[in-house]
Amino acid sequence: QVLSINNKRKRMTSLIDKVKRERSSIPRFSSGSLALDLALSGGWARGRCHLVVGKESSGKSTTTLLAAREISKIDWETGQFGGFTKVLYVDMENTFDFDWAYNFGWDERHDVVCPESGEMASDIIKEAINSGEYGLIIGDSADCFIPAKIDERSMQDGNMPGARAQLLNRSYQAWTGALRNLKVPPHKLPTVLMINQYRLTFGVMYGDPRVIPGGEGQKFYSSTIVTFYSPKIEDTKGTETAYIEISGNIRKNKTGLP
Repeated sequence: QVLSINNKRKRMTSLIDKVKRERSSIPRFSSGSLALDLALSGGWARGRCHLVVGKESSGKSTTTLLAAREISKIDWETGQFGGFTKVLYVDMENTFDFDWAYNFGWDERHDVVCPESGEMASDIIKEAINSGEYGLIIGDSADCFIPAKIDERSMQDGNMPGARAQLLNRSYQAWTGALRNLKVPPHKLPTVLMINQYRLTFGVMYGDPRVIPGGEGQKFYSSTIVTFYSPKIEDTKGTETAYIEISGNIRKNKTGLP
């Protein structure tokens, strides 16, 4: 058993070294999960937009909080461990629970905002990118980026198809442009981590009926798309231990190995 464990450690170490050599030019920070770091070729890439999508209670918000915990351990001025990096959480759903977040290492020095509209949230994220103050910006969630003109309309006025998709497309264009034009050291490149949920479309007899609301722009501009599935929970009877297994895949990764 000892030899087997040592062999596994050697294989894991060699795999990590290989990933670091192949993608050493891209600044990264850990996701808080070794398995996810390996799947992302070393962690979340800095200076990029990423998308985390899945069903409800599949671990999306937990993943973003783990990323916030890991990046907050890095010194903002030097990029070395042992300091502090600030995080902005844009809570569009108005469901952020501080007591729950503190269990995952949330720091009181981080900022949480609840915008009134999708346009306000988009402007806040763009200003946070240009401010040079935040290392990680979390948007929860893209599905709630509702234009103000929709909120102001009456339910009797009917639907406005495509309004949210247009807003998200313009937002991603503004965010990626702001990230591209930043002239800062690599460790000061902010990362945008967006959350979205699957929706079901009607009339699909073959194939996957799940869709990501908000248009195709978010898929195009996101450097990485991580999909989470429903977690598997196994409660061992007679003990105090419960096993929670979170699984998923990388649908898109333009910063690492295919």
